[in-house]
Amino acid sequence: MGGPRIAAGGTLILDGSAVAELAAGGARVRAHLEIARERRARVVISAVTLAESLRGDAVGAALDEVLARITVLPVTSEIARLAGKRSARGPGDQAERSGVDVDARTESTVDAIVAATALRCARPVVLLTAVPEVMRRLLAELAVLGEVEPSGMSETAKVQAGEEIFMDERGGGAVRRAGRPRVAIAQA
Repeated sequence: MGGPRIAAGGTLILDGSAVAELAAGGARVRAHLEIARERRARVVISAVTLAESLRGDAVGAALDEVLARITVLPVTSEIARLAGKRSARGPGDQAERSGVDVDARTESTVDAIVAATALRCARPVVLLTAVPEVMRRLLAELAVLGEVEPSGMSETAKVQAGEEIFMDERGGGAVRRAGRPRVAIAQA
């Protein structure tokens, strides 16, 4: 499988679309999960992804089985503040006055929380998503906004200004600092 690889250790973080795809039996997502387990990487989701996954018709035995194998990370005040800084600048910041759909604003906030969580995880990090372009943009914005102290989740994942987005020849992307990827993005 092409795309970002997970080194020994590290973190594979799934967004809501990746969790749904995994519950539906998606081969690509299962392959990423198997590689992560072989490399002893943590497989995680944000608590907001858990809530997103449990809404609507998605609830079922397959989803329960998937969720039982994944660690749920809390949305700390640090993550929420970083995501909120971005959301306040995003298209949903004045939804009532501008006519932006409230569901779109919520999705933007959920994606911002997932991206902020990815930046706080133990490296190397691969973010598995069906919307790599959205996550690439969010990670770039959060890297610039996020001059914050390291959280208890990872002492190596301090977000600093000056990080940049790059794309490889296969369409994968990552947030980069000092030549080393901060978060690689893989298509779910």
